[in-house]
Amino acid sequence: MSSWDIIRRFDEAKLTSAHYRYILWFITAIIGVVAVYMPLSDKLDRNVMYAVSAAICGLSFALPIFLPFSILWVALFNVIGFGFGHGMWLWPQTRVWSTELFPTEVRNSAQGFAWSWMRFALGVWSLVVPTIIAVIGYKAIAAVATTFFILNIIIGYLYGPRSQGKSLEEVLRDFYGGKIP
Repeated sequence: MSSWDIIRRFDEAKLTSAHYRYILWFITAIIGVVAVYMPLSDKLDRNVMYAVSAAICGLSFALPIFLPFSILWVALFNVIGFGFGHGMWLWPQTRVWSTELFPTEVRNSAQGFAWSWMRFALGVWSLVVPTIIAVIGYKAIAAVATTFFILNIIIGYLYGPRSQGKSLEEVLRDFYGGKIP
């Protein structure tokens, strides 16, 4: 199958611009994981890189606050910056921290609970977003996302576990104050 066949099949599927943005986001997130996180996760300070990754994501949403999202390069910067920034550290490091710090029984229940509420909140948020965009514009959504990424920078850098270069036992002992659950 040639690349032209792939492009033709996308065209035949009648994908919308939103579908193309999701595809581009996913591709750039995977590139971030493979090109940055996988080769460097044990070499660079995890908390610093978590903050850098959150800053890239924050910038990708801050730009549309000041420039219209209807400008192609602004929209591309938003999608590519968020995808790559998310993939290069935020996404995989969060998964690493959860597996390092919490026993499977607790982790699975807690993640199931958190993901359930997150999806519920996202469903409710999705009902409100069109009204926010119609009344205020995409700038409001971008401002909320930028704010959350700024919080991610602060919380991830200051309070993220310092687990790099330690054995799992050392990480658990540090996290749980001397006793391993």
